[in-house]
Amino acid sequence: LFKMLYNAASKFFNKNKDDEGPNTIYNPGKSGIIGNALERLNKGSTKYTVDKKGNAYIGGHLITSGYGERIHPSGTGNKMDGKKHFHKGVDIAYKEGEAIGAFMGGQVVYAGNRNDGYGNTVEIKDKNGAIHKYHHGQSIPQAIMDAYKTGKSIKDNTVIMKAGHTGTVTGTHLDYEV
Repeated sequence: LFKMLYNAASKFFNKNKDDEGPNTIYNPGKSGIIGNALERLNKGSTKYTVDKKGNAYIGGHLITSGYGERIHPSGTGNKMDGKKHFHKGVDIAYKEGEAIGAFMGGQVVYAGNRNDGYGNTVEIKDKNGAIHKYHHGQSIPQAIMDAYKTGKSIKDNTVIMKAGHTGTVTGTHLDYEV
């Protein structure tokens, strides 16, 4: 489901058209693979929308970078070299310190910082076995750390972190992968 969403967002941000026609990403109710994936996402608590200017949002937050090949910014750190690299997630704009709720509930299978460039990370395994990864958080609530240590599950919209810019980043955002 989310891989299809990522592919749709990637095509959108790269200004490509997909086989379902130019309006697929604008109309989540449209039939076809991408339309059906977006329709399923929109049945949950986290909504995917696109405004009249063509800006895409997840949960009301602007998607600033899509899934797939992209030019990484120049700077210091892991892959901050101004060269093309594969981006495995979507970057979503948040304000510093803003609460980030889980898009899908499930078992917290990781919470912490692996010092791998992703900064503070929370990973949640949903009921279908997919791992939802949330990266670059400012902080992770103690309740989420405890859920990770005990293997407990959380519900969707549970606050899992505060938005930040830990790891290799150029600014505050959420890097979301499935």
